[in-house]
Amino acid sequence: MERETIESEMPVRSLRATKQIEVYQQEIEMRRLESQLRELVVQGDMSTERAKHSLHKELVLLQQTPKIAEAVSHLFQGANLSIYGETSPLLTTLIPLVDWLVKAVQYSQTSVDTQAS
Repeated sequence: MERETIESEMPVRSLRATKQIEVYQQEIEMRRLESQLRELVVQGDMSTERAKHSLHKELVLLQQTPKIAEAVSHLFQGANLSIYGETSPLLTTLIPLVDWLVKAVQYSQTSVDTQAS
């Protein structure tokens, strides 16, 4: 009798186990998808922060360019300079600075003109 009872309960137990396995698999999949969603949200937040930081760097450069230009314009005020040849140490040092400053001023003018349009 016990054997018959056990044999009659086997299909029900098997079905329950199968259903329980399906539930666990669905829960695993749900947790995996939740993890991917959190990862995507974090990546989106980081992209936004990177863009803000990049914009901030550009704005700081644009805001500081007039001050830098003024400082460079006063650099040699009242000085008498004699420069001979293209290999002068003074020229070698200052030319990259002046080139950078000219490019920065041109860039800031282009940005201002673009924003005004």
